[in-house]
Amino acid sequence: IKKYCIDNNIPHSTTLHTNWADSLDKLVPLLAHMGPVRDRILEKLIADFHRSSDAVLCLPAMRTKLEDMGVDPAKIVDWAYGVDTSVFSPSRRDPTYYQDLKGPIALYVARCSPEKNIPRLMDLVKGGWPGSVVMIGDGPSLNELRKKYPEITFLGRKSGDDLGTAYASADLFLQPSLIETFGLTTCEALASGLPVVALRHPAHCQILGDSEAGLIDEDLARGALAMFERIKTLGRAETARLASQRAGTFSIDMSVRTLMNAVPLLAS
Repeated sequence: IKKYCIDNNIPHSTTLHTNWADSLDKLVPLLAHMGPVRDRILEKLIADFHRSSDAVLCLPAMRTKLEDMGVDPAKIVDWAYGVDTSVFSPSRRDPTYYQDLKGPIALYVARCSPEKNIPRLMDLVKGGWPGSVVMIGDGPSLNELRKKYPEITFLGRKSGDDLGTAYASADLFLQPSLIETFGLTTCEALASGLPVVALRHPAHCQILGDSEAGLIDEDLARGALAMFERIKTLGRAETARLASQRAGTFSIDMSVRTLMNAVPLLAS
């Protein structure tokens, strides 16, 4: 499509929302040993793709990377995803959803593949979490993970209203991934009223900000236990309110309005 736009002189925009270097290292470990050579090849491919665009939409965490690659800063538009609050909402909470599991429920939602850092969920199993650790998501590693980590409950793929209920019915959300450029599932969790415990990473810090519904900790078990105490102190309703309030910063409406900021660049 991009080639067609260039060949026919059609104004067009592109987006950058994946940290390709980190993702590829996890998926193809051999690439990690290529170091600077890999970085130069990737940067050239990415830069060549985006430099010819009339507007480049990116998550704030990627702006500096694009500028360092030689993309004109005037073409770059900061952009963030939005969450559908008709699907992800505290109102979907169902006390019976996890009735067969011991509570409290610590939830992670992600693709079951190496780059998502799923083994770090074992921090909670080893660190004294009093309830269950639940993983939702499909992917190439699902069967292997089920066999390797029987202490974690893997529920496979969920979508739509069922996914919304699964979020809202848990007690807190875990975010161990270190490759995110934004972290949409973190926003979905917040919109569902779940407080979030995440490993330190720019994308997670950006989303959680200074909200009491978020906690950054290099030890997920320590962070989860601290957050659970916070929930008990504030109360579930207040914690859900704070989480939903923070998620409002990343609404679909705001995402669309940000997208429209690129229109003048295309028109020019």
